[in-house]
Amino acid sequence: MLVAQTQQILEDSGREGQVVVPALRPGQDESRTAMTAMTALGALHAADTAAPDWKAVFGDHASLVDLPTYPFQRRRYWLNSSPRTGDPTNLALTPCDHALLGAAVYPAGSDTALFTGRISTASQPWPAGRLPDGVLVDLALHASDQLDCDVMRDLSVEVPMALPDGEAVHVQVSVEAPDGDGVRVLAIHSRPDDPDSVWILHATGAIHRGAPAVRQPTGEWPGPEAVPADPGSLPRGVAALWRRGEEILAEIALPDDLVDSVSGFGVHPVLVDRALRPSSPRRGTGTAPHISGPVSGCTPSAEPGSGYV
Repeated sequence: MLVAQTQQILEDSGREGQVVVPALRPGQDESRTAMTAMTALGALHAADTAAPDWKAVFGDHASLVDLPTYPFQRRRYWLNSSPRTGDPTNLALTPCDHALLGAAVYPAGSDTALFTGRISTASQPWPAGRLPDGVLVDLALHASDQLDCDVMRDLSVEVPMALPDGEAVHVQVSVEAPDGDGVRVLAIHSRPDDPDSVWILHATGAIHRGAPAVRQPTGEWPGPEAVPADPGSLPRGVAALWRRGEEILAEIALPDDLVDSVSGFGVHPVLVDRALRPSSPRRGTGTAPHISGPVSGCTPSAEPGSGYV
């Protein structure tokens, strides 16, 4: 304690270049006291203020040696561990370029596939609660695109997918090998982050190749017979809506707060929901549309972040 105070007094009084080091410490035996004294001499030597007479310290039992002119070299005998990052390739998995799916597994000896992902409120723009059924459609479309299939049909929603508040869910999209007609059966499951929880089946469907040519709309849009809906009654995600007899015509666009979240989706789930149910629910109800029947005829988009149904 006194050494530290003395050093501070010297510095405060402007007497720079003078060093005070402890040579004795209370409660130490003789061997520890000798080591403390040697440490004190080393500190004086390093300070270059009062270099000790090392010959007087060591006598004839020690001699000066030249220090090497290169940095200290050493060899490690521990095995180098492989770096672990978020890249699925470090786990022998195939990365997925999708907002909700992180990796794909193609088991050896079969023509099946499994796509996996993890969804949480921290990583996705949706609040806790039931997710839009368009999420299931987009997951199926991504699997279809990765397996060179261009048609998804008969996607039936068994149970809507829910996202618990403050928790995450694991998602799996499993695709079977093609049958004799080239049709693959797929299923979408999820479970909470707890590894002991049970997987829940959310949707089943089929994918295959052979999409028909896209029929482009012809004539004037939306046509002279279309009756526009009240803009104040339009649901979220619908820019304009018309009725033409029993037909419903709509212009669908992402809300402004979701524009930045379009990356990583083939067809954004909100666009899918509105394309399937453009007139319900009304704005402000706070409920997500539910696909009540099977969805067929969906085709993966060639342009990531866009698409049609």
